[in-house]
Amino acid sequence: MGNLQVIVNATGTITPTNPVDNSREMSSTLKTALAAYNDHVEKGAVLAALDTEKLQAMLDVLTAAAGAASARFLRADATMQEAAHADRLIWIVDGMQQRDHQTSEGKR
Repeated sequence: MGNLQVIVNATGTITPTNPVDNSREMSSTLKTALAAYNDHVEKGAVLAALDTEKLQAMLDVLTAAAGAASARFLRADATMQEAAHADRLIWIVDGMQQRDHQTSEGKR
């Protein structure tokens, strides 16, 4: 069976159904200070560790939202493919009906 290609030409504005602001600053709590005032530190040394629990929770929420968006996309894609298949079946049935009608008229 061949590939199905659907091309949609449209004009207008595309707006998201669920907009997400991904440009916010993140803040966290200092978990551990690894250097004290006036300590000698080397270039590239880790000076502090952040408590990432809240950041991890936010990441988990955003990952779940991305998964839900992906599922909605797949469902919409499947619906579009079903509609295209249904249109193709209607086209085939219409063609068969026209052929049958032409054949029956030819026998008269």
